[in-house]
Amino acid sequence: MVGQSLPVRKKDTVMKAIIVNAAVFQVGWLCCMLAGANHHPWLGTLTALLIVACQVSHAVFMPFLMLLSRRLDGTSYQTSRLIAPGCNAHV
Repeated sequence: MVGQSLPVRKKDTVMKAIIVNAAVFQVGWLCCMLAGANHHPWLGTLTALLIVACQVSHAVFMPFLMLLSRRLDGTSYQTSRLIAPGCNAHV
């Protein structure tokens, strides 16, 4: 792997995220336009704020959850090695 970048995400995952993001944007835009056309601009604003809040929370909490899951994996592995140190010797 010398001279090559390491793959971080699968291509399917990236494409799925792009498609979902585009679909959510279009739904949000449609909600804002329909709410404004029906004299309820606060409803469109509320929808837009909800979509932005979901996107930001996903971006903020996903790395935290990944870190937490890795920490729990490592802790459970270390605990299993302390409780039964000879069990993994024959694997």
